[in-house]
Amino acid sequence: MASKLASKSGESSLKKVLREHATKKLAPACSAAMVYKGEIMYMTAAGVTLSSDRHIPATPDETVFMIASLSKPILAVLALQCRKRYSLDLDRDINKYLPRECSVNHPRYPETPISCRHLLTHKSGLADDEAALVRGSDWRTENKDFPSSLKEYVSKRLHNSSSNLWSQGTAPGQAKYHYSNAGMTLLGYVLECVGSDSLQNLAAKFIFLPLSMNHTAYFLSDFKSWQTQAKASGKLAPPTEINGYNHHYGVAEFPAAGLRSTAKDMATFLSVFTEQSLRKWTNSLKLSQADMKEMLPRNFKSGLAWWGGDTWYGEKSNDVWSHGGFMPGVRAHIFLWPEKKVGSVFLSNGEGE
Repeated sequence: MASKLASKSGESSLKKVLREHATKKLAPACSAAMVYKGEIMYMTAAGVTLSSDRHIPATPDETVFMIASLSKPILAVLALQCRKRYSLDLDRDINKYLPRECSVNHPRYPETPISCRHLLTHKSGLADDEAALVRGSDWRTENKDFPSSLKEYVSKRLHNSSSNLWSQGTAPGQAKYHYSNAGMTLLGYVLECVGSDSLQNLAAKFIFLPLSMNHTAYFLSDFKSWQTQAKASGKLAPPTEINGYNHHYGVAEFPAAGLRSTAKDMATFLSVFTEQSLRKWTNSLKLSQADMKEMLPRNFKSGLAWWGGDTWYGEKSNDVWSHGGFMPGVRAHIFLWPEKKVGSVFLSNGEGE
């Protein structure tokens, strides 16, 4: 009874905060959830989606937000899946997996191989910025999915790439931490090559379906297909920039920043990390406790695609992992306190902090 009352109280307080966020026009819609010991304790939403044809009240289980860089921790889990299922070696030269026309080397250190672990820890030497995600970029399209494949992205942007995308002073592995969307997108293509399937199919098969994340996908076309089949309500919340620019867009760097999901689905993902028994991690995802420790080290450093104590962003403490999602018209965040078995998620389609 006490836990139910605490849950009710927490949900009420969270609902109030979200309403204030939406009322202050920090975002048209927002949604959040709290997880404890493998269970979603409460979830709620506020505001409206501001779709072009109608305004639909947001809900935590059906309103789908672009989650930007929250895509990265999910990509890391998929990398561990590919290691188990396809013998991917996180420390091997990625060019052993890539076709020759898509090989990638640091132009200043061509003899030093780049590994998946370098990409997962943002120490490959790639030093790109957010330019590929903004309006007007060659790597973004408005109102539709980006049409080109990951292979085309890698071959055109990273194969024999100019040195301005790369660090100057240190080789891959020794390079200083530099947060890289290009690196995570390159990792996504490596996983496609290893798994002999599209990234979206691999993620659906090994993560979304086993965890019943039924409103999570990379592409707008997926949601339109689900609408047709009456599998989803289609409450897509378009990104809304601070200048009022409001519509969907697609990005070439979708493995790093293009996933769409609901607060409930992301809370379900977080619940995997907060269980006492790690049942979902071992049974549903077929991964080991050693995999978990490798992804989220106890010292909160060198995590695989999570923000810890040694990253540019995140909390500089030794008790919480996190990751943010910041793109035009998108603000999102997840937190994970492993020792407390607590996780939280916040999603919005606005730029208010």
